[in-house]
Amino acid sequence: GYEVPKPEEMIHDRRLTTKMQEEIDRINRYFAPHERIIRHRLLPQEWTVENGELTPTIKPKRRKILDNYKDVVEDIYR
Repeated sequence: GYEVPKPEEMIHDRRLTTKMQEEIDRINRYFAPHERIIRHRLLPQEWTVENGELTPTIKPKRRKILDNYKDVVEDIYR
C-alpha cells in the first residue's frame, strides 16, 4: 500500500515546495513590493495552542515561535 510521508519528509518534497511557491507568487501580485513574501520555509508541525505557539484566541506567540524555529529564521535571513 501507499505510505503517507511524515511532515518532516513532506516539507522537502519538490511537488509541495513548487506548489507553495506558485501560491506565494500568485498572492504577491496583490501586494506592494515592500509587503511581498521573498523567502519562506515550510515547518514540520503546525502551530497550536497545545504546543504553546498560539494563544487561546489563535494568535501567534511570536517570541515562542522565534525561539522554537531560531535556526530556520536565521537561515531565511542569511
